[in-house]
Amino acid sequence: MTNITNAAGQPQSIAPAAVVALPTLLTQDEVAAYLRISPKTLERDRWLGQGLPFLKVGRSVRYRASDLLEFVEGDAA
Repeated sequence: MTNITNAAGQPQSIAPAAVVALPTLLTQDEVAAYLRISPKTLERDRWLGQGLPFLKVGRSVRYRASDLLEFVEGDAA
């Protein structure tokens, strides 16, 4: 806990901010290299609505590393 003084001059305790674990995001080229497929295959899969889940970050496409791992482990089963 951190002690600070509020606007009225009274002591106030605040808890430290929670640490948030952010997902590792991979580019299309990184995923394609890992899977040893063409980036165009990933583009086609996105267009067809199949394959790996993806995110749009602005105009960029990103893939969560955890989704890639699930996809690979799911195909191995």
